[in-house]
Amino acid sequence: MSETVQTFTNGTVKIADEVIAIIAGTAALETDGVAPVDPADVRARKSIKNVKIYVLEGQVNVALSVAVKQGYKIGEVTKDVQQKIKTAIETMTGMLVASVDISVMGLAGTY
Repeated sequence: MSETVQTFTNGTVKIADEVIAIIAGTAALETDGVAPVDPADVRARKSIKNVKIYVLEGQVNVALSVAVKQGYKIGEVTKDVQQKIKTAIETMTGMLVASVDISVMGLAGTY
Protein backbone atom coordinates (compact mmCIF):
# COMPACT_ATOMS: atom_id res chain seq x y z
CA MET A 1 0.00 0.00 0.00
CA SER A 2 1.38 3.34 -1.05
CA GLU A 3 0.77 6.48 0.94
CA THR A 4 1.44 10.18 0.86
CA VAL A 5 3.00 11.96 3.82
CA GLN A 6 2.22 15.58 4.57
CA THR A 7 4.25 17.42 7.20
CA PHE A 8 2.70 20.21 9.25
CA THR A 9 4.00 22.26 12.16
CA ASN A 10 2.35 19.98 14.71
CA GLY A 11 3.14 16.62 13.07
CA THR A 12 2.65 14.50 9.98
CA VAL A 13 -0.36 13.04 8.22
CA LYS A 14 -0.18 9.88 6.12
CA ILE A 15 -2.92 9.34 3.53
CA ALA A 16 -3.07 5.95 1.82
CA ASP A 17 -3.55 6.02 -1.94
CA GLU A 18 -6.49 3.70 -1.32
CA VAL A 19 -8.22 6.49 0.64
CA ILE A 20 -7.71 8.94 -2.22
CA ALA A 21 -9.10 6.32 -4.63
CA ILE A 22 -12.24 5.96 -2.50
CA ILE A 23 -12.71 9.73 -2.49
CA ALA A 24 -12.38 9.80 -6.29
CA GLY A 25 -14.70 6.84 -6.85
CA THR A 26 -17.36 8.22 -4.55
CA ALA A 27 -17.22 11.66 -6.20
CA ALA A 28 -17.57 10.03 -9.63
CA LEU A 29 -20.65 8.03 -8.60
CA GLU A 30 -22.26 11.16 -7.14
CA THR A 31 -22.17 12.77 -10.60
CA ASP A 32 -25.39 12.72 -12.61
CA GLY A 33 -25.12 10.38 -15.57
CA VAL A 34 -22.35 8.17 -14.18
CA ALA A 35 -22.58 4.45 -13.47
CA PRO A 36 -19.87 1.98 -12.54
CA VAL A 37 -18.65 -0.27 -15.33
CA ASP A 38 -19.77 -3.27 -13.23
CA PRO A 39 -23.51 -2.92 -12.36
CA ALA A 40 -23.00 -5.22 -9.33
CA ASP A 41 -21.23 -2.31 -7.66
CA VAL A 42 -24.46 -0.30 -7.70
CA ARG A 43 -26.47 -3.06 -6.07
CA ALA A 44 -23.81 -3.46 -3.40
CA ARG A 45 -23.57 0.36 -2.98
CA LYS A 46 -19.83 0.22 -3.59
CA SER A 47 -17.59 2.90 -4.93
CA ILE A 48 -16.04 2.51 -8.36
CA LYS A 49 -13.37 -0.18 -8.05
CA ASN A 50 -11.07 0.60 -10.96
CA VAL A 51 -9.49 3.84 -9.74
CA LYS A 52 -5.74 4.29 -10.01
CA ILE A 53 -3.92 6.96 -8.02
CA TYR A 54 -0.43 8.21 -8.79
CA VAL A 55 1.21 10.84 -6.60
CA LEU A 56 4.12 12.54 -8.33
CA GLU A 57 6.02 15.44 -6.76
CA GLY A 58 3.19 16.02 -4.29
CA GLN A 59 0.43 16.19 -6.92
CA VAL A 60 -2.31 13.63 -7.39
CA ASN A 61 -3.01 12.04 -10.77
CA VAL A 62 -6.21 10.01 -11.07
CA ALA A 63 -7.24 7.48 -13.71
CA LEU A 64 -10.59 5.70 -13.63
CA SER A 65 -13.16 3.97 -15.80
CA VAL A 66 -16.88 4.65 -15.75
CA ALA A 67 -20.01 3.94 -17.74
CA VAL A 68 -22.25 6.80 -18.81
CA LYS A 69 -25.99 6.41 -18.49
CA GLN A 70 -28.08 6.49 -21.65
CA GLY A 71 -29.48 9.91 -22.49
CA TYR A 72 -26.53 11.86 -21.07
CA LYS A 73 -23.88 13.67 -23.10
CA ILE A 74 -20.56 11.91 -22.56
CA GLY A 75 -18.48 15.10 -22.86
CA GLU A 76 -20.54 16.97 -20.28
CA VAL A 77 -20.65 14.05 -17.85
CA THR A 78 -16.92 13.42 -17.98
CA LYS A 79 -16.15 17.12 -17.52
CA ASP A 80 -18.40 17.15 -14.44
CA VAL A 81 -16.71 13.99 -13.11
CA GLN A 82 -13.27 15.54 -13.51
CA GLN A 83 -14.30 18.67 -11.62
CA LYS A 84 -16.06 16.77 -8.82
CA ILE A 85 -13.08 14.46 -8.29
CA LYS A 86 -10.61 17.35 -8.30
CA THR A 87 -12.70 19.34 -5.82
CA ALA A 88 -13.33 16.36 -3.52
CA ILE A 89 -9.67 15.31 -3.32
CA GLU A 90 -8.34 18.84 -2.87
CA THR A 91 -10.97 19.65 -0.22
CA MET A 92 -10.57 16.45 1.78
CA THR A 93 -6.80 16.01 1.57
CA GLY A 94 -5.36 19.46 0.89
CA MET A 95 -3.37 17.95 -1.98
CA LEU A 96 -3.32 19.41 -5.50
CA VAL A 97 -4.82 17.34 -8.31
CA ALA A 98 -2.75 17.54 -11.51
CA SER A 99 -4.95 15.37 -13.72
CA VAL A 100 -8.11 13.26 -13.81
CA ASP A 101 -8.12 10.85 -16.75
CA ILE A 102 -11.41 9.11 -17.48
CA SER A 103 -12.06 6.12 -19.71
CA VAL A 104 -15.68 5.63 -20.73
CA MET A 105 -15.98 1.86 -20.92
CA GLY A 106 -19.69 1.47 -21.47
CA LEU A 107 -23.16 2.88 -21.86
CA ALA A 108 -25.48 1.99 -19.01
CA GLY A 109 -29.26 1.83 -18.81
CA THR A 110 -30.99 3.12 -15.75
CA TYR A 111 -30.66 0.95 -12.65
